[in-house]
Amino acid sequence: MFRNISKKEEIFAIKSKFTVLATGGLGGIYKNTTNFSHINGDGVVVAIRHNIELKDISYIQIHPTTFYTKENERKFLISESVRGEGAVLLNQKLERFTDELKPRDKVTKAILEEMQKDKAEYEWLDFSTIKLDIKERFPNIYNHLIKNGINPLKDKIPIVPAQHYTMGGIKVDMNSKTSMKNLYAIGEVACTGVHGQNRLASNSLLESVVFAKKSFTVNY
Repeated sequence: MFRNISKKEEIFAIKSKFTVLATGGLGGIYKNTTNFSHINGDGVVVAIRHNIELKDISYIQIHPTTFYTKENERKFLISESVRGEGAVLLNQKLERFTDELKPRDKVTKAILEEMQKDKAEYEWLDFSTIKLDIKERFPNIYNHLIKNGINPLKDKIPIVPAQHYTMGGIKVDMNSKTSMKNLYAIGEVACTGVHGQNRLASNSLLESVVFAKKSFTVNY
C-alpha cells in the first residue's frame, strides 16, 4: 500500500502487489552537495521507521572539486577530467599542495586539510596549466563559470568539496529485494554493494539500469 499526496494535497491509497523505492540519496542534508535540496534521504527514513535493513549507510562520496559560492545552493561539479588534462589545485598562498590525480577521497582530504590550515571556505583550481582549448574540451564548465563571472582562461576558480553520492542505503539482494516482503529499492536509495566504499564515475547509471531490469524480470 502506497500513500500519495496529489496537487490538491489530498492523501489517497494506491494498492499494488509490489512497491519500488527510487527516492535517491541524501545529499540535501549537507551544506555543500551536488544534489538538489529535496533529495534528503526520505527513502532511508521510511526504511528506518519500518525496521527495513540498511547497509553501509556511512559510505558517502565527497567530490573534491565543485564551484564554490556563498549561497546555500546545489553546487556545480567540476569534473576530475579537468585535472586529468592538467589543472592544478592551489591554496590561498597560490601554492600547489597535492597530487590532483589521486582518488577522490584522497584529493578531498588534502583540500579539507588545506582549507583548515588557511582558515578558508575554499581553495583554488587553476586552469592555466591546461594545454588544450578549454572552451572546446569543457564547454559546459566554461559556460557555467563565465555565467558566474569567472573567466577560466585567466581567473582561478574557487572550489570546495561537496557531497556527491551515497554508496550505502537500503540493503537489497541481486534482484533489488529489500528485507520487507514485496518492497524493492533501486538507484541511490539502495545499497547493492557494487560500489564498495567509493563509487567509480558513472557506474551508478549502469547499476540503476541493471537492477531495475532484474527487479522487473523476477516479478513478471
